[in-house]
Amino acid sequence: LWDLVDSQNEPGDLFSLGEKRTFELISTPDVVTVHSLYLVLNKTLGAQDSTPNDSVSDLDELFIIHGFYYDANQNHTYQRGEPPGYADSFAASQHGKRSEREPAPGTALQVSVADIPPGQDVPVRVEVIYDGVREGLSYAYNDLTRGGTIYLMPPGDAREIRVTPIIPGRRVQTYAITADQFYTRVAAAQEVGSDSFDSHAFTVSEDGPAAPEPFTALWQDDEHVRLRWKAGGDVAVVKAYDGFPASPDEGIVVFDGDARGAMVEELSAGELPVYYSAFTRDGTAYSLPAHAQPALAQQPGQPGWMRWVLPLLALLLVVSIVRRRRASHREQRGH
Repeated sequence: LWDLVDSQNEPGDLFSLGEKRTFELISTPDVVTVHSLYLVLNKTLGAQDSTPNDSVSDLDELFIIHGFYYDANQNHTYQRGEPPGYADSFAASQHGKRSEREPAPGTALQVSVADIPPGQDVPVRVEVIYDGVREGLSYAYNDLTRGGTIYLMPPGDAREIRVTPIIPGRRVQTYAITADQFYTRVAAAQEVGSDSFDSHAFTVSEDGPAAPEPFTALWQDDEHVRLRWKAGGDVAVVKAYDGFPASPDEGIVVFDGDARGAMVEELSAGELPVYYSAFTRDGTAYSLPAHAQPALAQQPGQPGWMRWVLPLLALLLVVSIVRRRRASHREQRGH
């Protein structure tokens, strides 16, 4: 509801109805479900569409991004033709599991990277940059090309979109396009029935950042691992259970920031092998990985002194048994 209320009139807001107008709309007798709210708003607000190239109205987009649509095939992903404005067993119960909307036509960028075989999947970092009062809304995420293609979401009123392939140990040129250019090229692609609005061949250099070595991992107790690495800028640490991640997109990110170490939660020691890879990050460039597997600072759930006391007690017991047997043999010989 706050996305309807927002009366600050910031650039790019889909709606700014204000508290009074929003309350008037939602307090009518006709509004008893999410779908009835959608119908009332649709009748009142009409088909306003700030970004016509994304194939949905502003109101539809508002409901879709909040997970309120009829998930007809229950695949947890919005697809064109699925009605927005529903919160039933196919929609509301699955909210939170949907990871993405179906790409809008014409939003594909064709990608090729020097020294990478054509069509091979490549991890990329996508940055969406805002200016002015919305500068704090800038964000970035990692994605993966599929068959040399990556789909970009319409960026609203962002200044530009940047795309950079991730090749650990090397620096790769960044592709940048303004939002205006993006919408113009997408519209042109849609007019001719093309799914791609542009293509780009990325160049690669060898001067990637150095790995954060030495990198160590140490169990602190049953469920915590202390990670330490060489200081020197931002570091991303990724874990996996089937081997060391070779790039930041191949595992679970447990740390990403500027520090010399971190304490992370883990499954109970010994239940599963865990593999950590640490990457120095310089902008969009990543180093080759530094590897570590957690060693035991002490046996989980066991005081550290037990590690040497128990073997010592066992040794003393053996010595005592040997002495008793020798004494017994002497007594037998004396008789």
